[in-house]
Amino acid sequence: MAKPIVPGSGRPSPPTNMTKEQAAVWRELVNSQFDHWFRTSLDLLHLLCVHTVTTRNLIAARTEAEQRKDWMEMQRLGLMLEKEGQLVARYSGVLRLTPRNKTEWAANHVQKPQPTVNCKIVALFCRAVNRRRAFSYKRASSYKRASPLPA
Repeated sequence: MAKPIVPGSGRPSPPTNMTKEQAAVWRELVNSQFDHWFRTSLDLLHLLCVHTVTTRNLIAARTEAEQRKDWMEMQRLGLMLEKEGQLVARYSGVLRLTPRNKTEWAANHVQKPQPTVNCKIVALFCRAVNRRRAFSYKRASSYKRASPLPA
């Protein structure tokens, strides 16, 4: 049996404007998740790939600065690395890539068992209660209320 072709489905390929490193990160992330995981968040995935590669480059530059014992450069790169790391962590959380986010999402989306009460009886009861409420509101609003302000 042939599978239907749905636009934007499956595992998306990396955009053409990405570098080779960014495209490799894209493929690594997309292949680590289920099909259709990123179907509505491709822009966030693109940002995550860009910031991940930037973080890796900053780590390499900081290691070189440490070997040269250039403390000012290490401090500057450390601040940049901290900001990039925060962005990578934020985007990973939003895309539900971390184990904690996956378990929280699964725990919040557990299918709850449906009640076995006859739905027609519940609907009739709710309809009767709502009619009584509407009638009481209508009766209460028909009385003229005295204004607290003098005329």
